[in-house]
Amino acid sequence: MRVSIVIAGVSGDRAVERCTGLLRRAAENQDLEILVLRGDPDSVFQLRWRGIMQASGERVAVLGDRYQATPRWLKEIAEVDAEAAAGCIAPAASLNYWGWCVYLSEYAHVAPPVTDGPALEPKQAPGGNVLYSASVLGRWQPAASDTDLSFHARLMQAGVNFQIGRALEVEFASAPGFSEYIRERFWLSRKIGSDGGARKLLVAPLLPFVVLFRVASAVCGKRRYIGRFLACAPAIFLLGIVQAAGESAGALSRPRR
Repeated sequence: MRVSIVIAGVSGDRAVERCTGLLRRAAENQDLEILVLRGDPDSVFQLRWRGIMQASGERVAVLGDRYQATPRWLKEIAEVDAEAAAGCIAPAASLNYWGWCVYLSEYAHVAPPVTDGPALEPKQAPGGNVLYSASVLGRWQPAASDTDLSFHARLMQAGVNFQIGRALEVEFASAPGFSEYIRERFWLSRKIGSDGGARKLLVAPLLPFVVLFRVASAVCGKRRYIGRFLACAPAIFLLGIVQAAGESAGALSRPRR
């Protein structure tokens, strides 16, 4: 069975080369089609979807360019029996302090362990580690404003067999630099704020505390990485401030009616 793997190359050539190189080494004799799409990092989902539309495989996997796949992941994407599936994102052993801060702030809720079974909510299905069958892709098209979360929400609401699998585990291996990530987080948050309007201004002062609480809840619930979280808490709070600033700037930039 042919499997297509779509990678949105938004993190630079080095990250993409590392991601694709590891894929090719792990694939052995597997029939893979690897598609790397370049474009605007503010529209990662739409960039990935362009690649999905070009894919020729019976199954299409989406892999984030900062992740590294394992032989087990490659085997599983060819064998999983579901219309759509997603897995967890583990920390690579090579992560430094800043890498851990980025990892926990973004992926604590999808860190291992996860429980095999139907996906109950979209946030369980990270956009950079997801698998679609060709039959689902033939029936569903995203709206222009869709993100991976909103698209997955529509699939789940429609009764698509969307599974979560422990074996679909990839590793977060390539954290962006400090200034690069701050800019990225600000501009993505600004877009969220521009979509949310005045409501975002009201909640912005609380956002750093909300971000910290969500990460704390995730690591405590899984009983993993608690020491790492305590060490990274000041940086995670800072990222919450950046997110609040971005959402506020976006809300203020909306044209008044």
